Formats: sequence, structure tokens, C-alpha cells
Amino acid sequence: MSVDSALTPPRPPRSARGRLRRSLLATSLEAIAAEWVTACAGGAALTAWALQVGASPALVALLAALPALAQVLHFPAARLTARHGPRRVALAASIAARQPYLALVALPFLPLTRTGAQLVVAAVAVSSCALASIAQQAWMIWTPALYRAPVRSRVLGRRAGRAAVSGAAASLAVGVFLDGHAGAARVHALSLLAILAWAAGLLAAFWLARQAPPPRRERAMPSASRALADGGVRRVLGYVCAWNAALGITAAITALHMLQGLHLGFVAVSVHGAGVAAGCLLGAPLWGKMLDRFGAGRVLVASTAGAASLPFLWLGIHAGSVFTLALDAALGGTLLAGQALASVALPLQIAPRHRRAEVVAAFSTAGGLSFAAASLATGVLSDKLPLFVFIAGRVLLGRKLLFAAGGAVRLAAAALGLRAFGRAPSPSPA
Repeated sequence: MSVDSALTPPRPPRSARGRLRRSLLATSLEAIAAEWVTACAGGAALTAWALQVGASPALVALLAALPALAQVLHFPAARLTARHGPRRVALAASIAARQPYLALVALPFLPLTRTGAQLVVAAVAVSSCALASIAQQAWMIWTPALYRAPVRSRVLGRRAGRAAVSGAAASLAVGVFLDGHAGAARVHALSLLAILAWAAGLLAAFWLARQAPPPRRERAMPSASRALADGGVRRVLGYVCAWNAALGITAAITALHMLQGLHLGFVAVSVHGAGVAAGCLLGAPLWGKMLDRFGAGRVLVASTAGAASLPFLWLGIHAGSVFTLALDAALGGTLLAGQALASVALPLQIAPRHRRAEVVAAFSTAGGLSFAAASLATGVLSDKLPLFVFIAGRVLLGRKLLFAAGGAVRLAAAALGLRAFGRAPSPSPA
């Protein structure tokens, strides 16, 4: 036996390699189907449901914040996963998360008041987001563990790329469909989208079940107090809270401002989202190389500082600002790709393997609470601000002040990140 062969890790048996290849196909198809669920029941579709039932800006902001707010369930979900196993929890929660959409199918035919219809939409959104958050946490424990460290990033990157393309196509298709069904016909169009979301969810669960089972390991119960006792984790939490609060401010008003302030249609909202997805797809490989060279902390600071300028672009955007909207989408997608990749890699650098689940749960919980609080506060303020304000001799929509606030909070997040990651650890293998 040669020295090289003795030092090279043994490859899995041929049957195991075939099973992992089939698992890679399954996880990609699951991601593609899941993007159609999001497009048909979240994003622009959920905003359309909220406007259809006469929701206030505060309720629209709360609905937009629900996916982030649901991350507070990551600690209970981690304990559930440790007790019952990630595959069982992911499958059960994924299937259950899509069942509430059936209530939206029936909503146009129910004799409900406006308040009753709003309660149904809110209940569907809350239950589906909560169950999806549990499924996401279990998936994060299950899927990355299937692949060895040298190929894991390529597998997950390929999955993310296919998901981005699917999400862009789905978002655009839903926007065209909604704009083609205005007035009284829109509620029935939304009901049809709810059926499609339910069916795509079942298809996603089917492909999720086709993944290889996770390796058998003993998993320690995650502890919030143990995670918070770590000084390094506490320093990073300041950045996590500020960054997610900044995202919550802009997420609460972007789609609403495009629809009501700029008088654009759902197609424009969908095209903007597709542009963000394209930016993510193109920027991710470059950020991946920078991540390997400079580490997660420095990439987080660089991408956050760059993204801080984007909300200020909205101060000059009007209905004819096609180029500025395209620039915001392209730069936003590219910079957010770096932030997202570094956020996934950061726990691998600052926490030992047996504590990564609780560190991820701590970041997710803090980020979700910050995002939701900022989003809800923005929705309330948006309803209270004057329609127009005068600044330096210019007339601006009052809502645009909130974009400036979002940019300022992003700058604060970059400063907190620089403080937390000033002595960032070197990259370590996953």
C-alpha cells in the first residue's frame, strides 16, 4: 500500500455513493418544489391576500415578519430533533406546514366578515411559518451531515443555485398571474395559488423523503444558557440583532411601497425579486472564494457595509426609475449572498461540533425576534407618518424616511460586526 493511499480517506462503497447521488438529486428537486410553495403562498401572494382582506400596514408588516419571527422556535425544534431524529421531525413538520393552505382555498366561499377573513389569513400564515421553521431546523441537522466536508459546500451550493432559478421563475409566474386577475377575480386567483402551494408542498415532502437517512449519532440536548454564557457568542449576537432589525425595517415596506407608493404591479415586485435571486446566483461563487480566504467574520462585515447603502437608493426611486430598481436588485442579491453564506459558515468557526446546534438556534432566535420587532414597528410607523415630508427643499413620501432608517441601522450593524470580528478566527474545516 502506498503512502498516498494510506493517507487518503477511504471512499464510500459504490452502493453508498449511488445512494448519495440519488440523495443529491432528491435534495435539489425538493428545493425547486419548495420555492414554488413560497411563491404561491408567501411573498407577493401573501401581500395580495393581506390587501384583499383589507389588512392595515401593521398587519401586512407582521405577516412579512412571520418567517423570521418563527425562528424563535429553533431551540424547541432542536430539542425535538435531538429526541426524535432529524428525518422524522423534518418530514412530519414539512407535510404539516402545507396543510393550512387548504383554509385559503375555502376562504372566498366562507361567509366571513373582514375581521374574520383577516384572522383566517393570519392563522394560516402563523401556523405554516411555525411548522416550516421546525422543518428547517431539522433539515439543517440532517442534510449537511450526509456529505463529507470536501464536497458539502459544492452540494449545498448547487442546491442553492437551482433553488434560486426556480424561485425567480416561480415569483415571476405568480406576479404575471396576479396582475392578470384584478378586481373580483383576484380572490379566486389567490385561492388557486393556495391549491398549487399545497400540491407543491406535498411534492417537496416526497422528494425530501427520498433523501438518504442521516448518520446515526448521539445528539446532546441544546441549552440556551450554555450558548449565552459564551462571550464570543454574545458579541456576535449584537451584530445579529442589528442586522436583522435593519432587514425587518426594509422588508416591511418594500413590497407595499412598490404597490401603493410607486403604483407598480405584482409583476414588477416579482421581477425585482427575480433580480435579487439572479444577483445571489452570480455573486455566491465569488463570496465562497472570499470566505475560504478571509473567513466568515470579515465577509460578514464587508457584505453588510456594502448592503448599508442600498436603502438610501430608495430615497430617489420613483415610478419610472427602472434602472435604479434594477441596480438595487442586482447589488442587493450579490451582497446578500455574501452575508447569507458567511452567516451559515460562522457557527462552524466559533463553536465546536457538539455545540453548533445551540449556537445556530441562539442566532436564529435573536435574529427572528429583532426582525419581527423592527418590522412590526415599521408597519405601525408607516401608518402614522405624514404622506409627504419636505427635506432640503425636496418633497418626499413620508414612507421613504423608513428606508433611510433601515440604511442607518445597517451601518450600525456593520460597526458592531467590525467590533465583534476585528480579530476573526481563521477559517476552519466544517
